[in-house]
Amino acid sequence: MTNPTRTLLPTLILGILGSLASSLASGCKSGEASPDGGDGGPDAADGATTDDGDDTVAGDVDLLDSCVAGVAPDNNWGFLVIQDFRERDGEGRLRIVLEPGEGSVVGETIPYHLTRFALERGGESFCIREKADLSWENGHHNWNDTGRARRQGTEYVLRLVLENMGPNQWKDTLEARAESSGATLFGPLNLKDAGCRTVPPGNPNACLFRTRIDQ
Repeated sequence: MTNPTRTLLPTLILGILGSLASSLASGCKSGEASPDGGDGGPDAADGATTDDGDDTVAGDVDLLDSCVAGVAPDNNWGFLVIQDFRERDGEGRLRIVLEPGEGSVVGETIPYHLTRFALERGGESFCIREKADLSWENGHHNWNDTGRARRQGTEYVLRLVLENMGPNQWKDTLEARAESSGATLFGPLNLKDAGCRTVPPGNPNACLFRTRIDQ
């Protein structure tokens, strides 16, 4: 006589294995990876910032914010400066990042290097990050500094000059020139200071070159 236990055991085991396989297949289908490499949730590109390859940031995020997102000091000074400007007679906005580093300076001058240049003006917006396209000339006490940013054959020249000790002591201007000929494309535009902050926040020395007029 055949033992009933020996007959039922293989049947039960096969049934359990089949059920497990069915459950696993169903789980994989409902959580399979989406085309963007995610987990089946919303498209990873939704609301994301993209770079079109020419240092121009596009997307839903404000360009000036995205240009400086994640910046952190990489120097012995322990800080960097984010400085904002607005066009006095227009809608243009400019944001730069200055990072102190090595350089020959005199007195209470900080040897700044320009590491970000983001401009929104006349329907055009872009962010320049490449070190080779950015330069900064430090004046005495940082009272006559000049920044240069280059993009697609155009050089943008930013001048920050302390002219007097009155309420409007700073004359800040932005000009664009054709690199090939030196011809002026726009400007100089008069800018107004739209705020200075530091990374990390609260550094007592970083923004003083915009307010220190007693030296």
